[in-house]
Amino acid sequence: MGQEIWIPPRGETSVDSDSFGPRARALADLLKAGEIAFARLISLSKAEDADVVTLEVDVELVQDRAYDIRPHERISAEFPHNDDHVPEVLALRHSFPAVPHLNLRDAELPRSLCLFEEPWHELRLRWTPGYFVRVLRHWLATTARDELHGNDQPLEPLLLGTGVPLIIPRNLWVTEGPTRLDVIGIQTSEMARPVLVARRPEDIQDPGQEHGLQFLATVLVGKPQRHGVIRRTPRTLADLRELLSTAKLDLLDQLTSRLKEWRENTEFLDRKPILLAVLPKLRELGGAVEATDVFAFWITGETIATLGEKLGLWKMQDNCAAMLIPSEAPNPDAVEVICLHPVSELSMETVAQAASRTPDSRNFVAIGQGALGSQVVSNLLRTGFGSWILVDNDLLLPHNLARHALLGRVWGFPKAECMAAALTNTVQDSPTRALVCDVLDPGDKAEDLAASLDKAEIVFDFSASTAVARHLASDTSSNARRVSLFLNPSGRHLVLLAEDINRGVRLDELEAQFYRLVVRTEALRGFFQERPASLRYGGSCADISMHIPQDRVALHAGIAAGALQQLQAGATISVWHLTDDLSVDHFRVKGSRCCWFHNAGWKVGIDTDLVTHLLSLRSQHLPSETGGILVGTVDAHRKWVLLVDVVPAPPDSEQWPTGFIRGSVGLCREVKKIQEWTGHIVHYVGEWHSHPPGKSLGMSSDDRHVLDYVAKYMRVDGLPGLILIVGETGVQCHINVSLNDGP
Repeated sequence: MGQEIWIPPRGETSVDSDSFGPRARALADLLKAGEIAFARLISLSKAEDADVVTLEVDVELVQDRAYDIRPHERISAEFPHNDDHVPEVLALRHSFPAVPHLNLRDAELPRSLCLFEEPWHELRLRWTPGYFVRVLRHWLATTARDELHGNDQPLEPLLLGTGVPLIIPRNLWVTEGPTRLDVIGIQTSEMARPVLVARRPEDIQDPGQEHGLQFLATVLVGKPQRHGVIRRTPRTLADLRELLSTAKLDLLDQLTSRLKEWRENTEFLDRKPILLAVLPKLRELGGAVEATDVFAFWITGETIATLGEKLGLWKMQDNCAAMLIPSEAPNPDAVEVICLHPVSELSMETVAQAASRTPDSRNFVAIGQGALGSQVVSNLLRTGFGSWILVDNDLLLPHNLARHALLGRVWGFPKAECMAAALTNTVQDSPTRALVCDVLDPGDKAEDLAASLDKAEIVFDFSASTAVARHLASDTSSNARRVSLFLNPSGRHLVLLAEDINRGVRLDELEAQFYRLVVRTEALRGFFQERPASLRYGGSCADISMHIPQDRVALHAGIAAGALQQLQAGATISVWHLTDDLSVDHFRVKGSRCCWFHNAGWKVGIDTDLVTHLLSLRSQHLPSETGGILVGTVDAHRKWVLLVDVVPAPPDSEQWPTGFIRGSVGLCREVKKIQEWTGHIVHYVGEWHSHPPGKSLGMSSDDRHVLDYVAKYMRVDGLPGLILIVGETGVQCHINVSLNDGP
């Protein structure tokens, strides 16, 4: 091997570093003193904009190298005088290979090494000469082994994005064939840093927004190539031709063919040409395509007409392109190009990637697009979660925007339609649509609503309406799992009630079990009692909105979105409580199946966890009988009672092996507390007592007298009388409606 020829560093040679900036001077002085191992000072030079330190680095290499990195590499480090960006690190060997992790520059040589990913204002906090040399040696050694870019890292870009951003519709290059034409309008911002926005003509609502810029874009698709093939920024059509040749693209051949097609449409001749190059990438040669880069190049200063002339295809005469036969030799060096920075609009795939998740295309229905519902769905869609139908009948009013995902003056329009439009505009291929109707009275939308519920895998209820939740649980035929989420009046608590995937535990049953969690959990007993002042936004008594700060809604909306993506198969109840110090406590219990007892049109439900609790109370008092009262929630419309909890025997009760007489000391106070803790939803519904071993779950004559008395007491509210008997084999609920004329 002959003597290596080095690329000379920039600037005029300097004898010492006294006039250098602090970083360049520190590196030069330590190298000159021999205090940095494995590196030696070669020269110092001063350029117009930078101090240049050239050093030789000893690289620790393996015998079998993937890239031609030498044991001794000559490197120049250019430190900008104003210290406003990372020092550029250049490999001065002419034959230094094209490897991954190189920076793009105007000239291909010397190659610029990409040592750091962090922005300079962060990196300079820990930058030292020794750290710099260590990172440089590591970069060279791992690049030689092809280990710098890990298998778990995204592929390197084939060409770094530079220049003016060009925002492109997700489906702009969905082509029917390799030569399909895409006529796009370009909208530009008025800011100092322009942004181009590509729009198909049919998508441009205000043609005046195009600012007179009409472009003709065409798509070129290359062959797969290995990632990280970065050369230099193309400045001319000839440069671009060379760049695309690595993807087996003959630029001039394809461009000539398309120019001839465009010539047939005289409207195209005044258009400005943009080339979109679609380049598939491989991690290893022979491997599968892992990603695709898309690049945009603006052929500046040219129209289709003048470009055809410069490429020797035609001469313009009286606004007509007269073909030259034979064509003149093309002159691509005379055609300048600017590398744009194409950015695709968001898609379900890209938002999922941004969230490090896999897109979820399941069908969901979201009922209620108020403060919580709008923000939860917005959060979920931005992670690529779900195909949504948004159901809400409300119109958006000014006060809603204090706690809503929507922004701006969209008052007077249906919330569901506004949200669907906003989400579709945010995520280009968002499968979101609105269904403006009342779930309880859908009117002419009943068929659409029923079909939507039938197709859904999960129906999310954000309505904060007990009537809606019970309607979904009992009165709709869809097999979709139901999940309800709501905030308490102060916004400090978030509740999630999730049925199991087979709907073995229904939403109304979970509602009753949630009330028991509130009653038994001290931290949750303020759930219904925390009622902040209300805000009246109209003249009606019903025009009231609660004072809940947006920060609480946003916090819980984030928690809810995460929780919904982690739903397990079983039924569950979760409550998140925001404490005074802004920490969040989480209370979670599994949903419990219910058994139901029926009589004369009424039914009573009790879940297995409550049965287990009753059996435990019975065992604790054996050989004596014991008992107490039942508290529950009632749906008079559907004629059911769901037992929430039991109150054990008061201290003045009489208990012996063959009988039980319930006392009353403290009982009214206990029932009143339960009512207050549950917002007066849970109240007294009947009596319970245990039977001794060997006795059936049937009623004795005394039990019948008690049941008659309870039924008479409950008659004023149109409710049945209940007695629950607990025995060895389980429980039996006896229902008396003989004195009940019904509601």
